[in-house]
Amino acid sequence: MKHTKKVLPAALIAAITLPALNSCKKGEGDPFLSLRSRKARVVGEWTISSQIEETKTVYVDSDGESTTENMTIEIDGEDATISTSYTDGSFSYSETGNGDAEATATFEKDGTFSMEVNLTNITISGQTGISLSMKMERSGTWNFLGGVESDYKKKERIVLNITEEKTTTTSSFNGTSSTQTERFSYANGESSEVWQLTTLKNKEMAIESEINSTGSYNDGTNSDSVTETGTRSATLIQE
Repeated sequence: MKHTKKVLPAALIAAITLPALNSCKKGEGDPFLSLRSRKARVVGEWTISSQIEETKTVYVDSDGESTTENMTIEIDGEDATISTSYTDGSFSYSETGNGDAEATATFEKDGTFSMEVNLTNITISGQTGISLSMKMERSGTWNFLGGVESDYKKKERIVLNITEEKTTTTSSFNGTSSTQTERFSYANGESSEVWQLTTLKNKEMAIESEINSTGSYNDGTNSDSVTETGTRSATLIQE
């Protein structure tokens, strides 16, 4: 009986705690047990170690004429590959470049986030004397989403409400460089991206998402409406 008295409390504790711990597992790559909350596992500074982003951007000017840009950005550690194609009426062309990558994301406890992707020393295949660099910055707020019937569990996804987005592209041709900047500001909820957390560990996060945003572009001369759609998958790690 003394042995039974010891076993029963232990069994009771296990019956209470194990379902609670197991409920922390949302994505296929999540740990079976974790003593840290899902929010605590998201919050922090991350390095984007790998990413594939495929987007289609349509620019429509004030005359109703459109330009379509398809872009694929692949990050593998410190290496980057960019493939683009443009269609503007009857004119179209495509190119591929390779260079260096440094990408980070920071999620704060107060529900704000920032991301920065730097692609540098990009050289274009088949062309000499030309190099490019791209710096993409995004910021806004983030939060967990609730469950959706049998499709998603509670806190399996997070939504990024993007309020500021800026892309700076610098091109150099035989030593002469020029810089172009695109900046977008969005009202709350106007531009958002949902990340499905397929893995959420203490120092590793894997996501899949769909990109869908609208905005405007103004370079001082031209004013275009912009629609962007696409997909992104990425793995983020903490040192």
